Amino acid sequence: MNKKKIISLIVVLLAIILILLAVCTLSSPHEGGINLLPLNSPPGENTVIVPVTEEDLDRHPALRIALETSEPIVISKNPIHILQFGERCITIAEAREIENKFSFMYMDNDTSSLKYRYILWNNTYYQVQSYRV
Repeated sequence: MNKKKIISLIVVLLAIILILLAVCTLSSPHEGGINLLPLNSPPGENTVIVPVTEEDLDRHPALRIALETSEPIVISKNPIHILQFGERCITIAEAREIENKFSFMYMDNDTSSLKYRYILWNNTYYQVQSYRV
């Protein structure tokens, strides 16, 4: 074989490998998400309402985007997902921060009972539901 054929073969093989890698990466599911579900009416009694502050929105740009667009927050460390979803894509660590402050169900440390928590933003109440794949 001459050098041109060998170089061409190597280039073709590298292209195939890159295409397969891209397809596998794109088809891999993200690790989870956070949905912000608006309520039609204020939550009932015995619930905790957590107002979302500008500081919260500055700290978590994905939360701001989700509230403004009604699109879910995507949890992933996959660089393709980060490119695909932009600032709506967060790490598991940031998802835990959001869940710890805003998640729907949590244990109240004072009474050790299960409580329901809602967030309030722009005069709308939201239930925060997270999931992992």
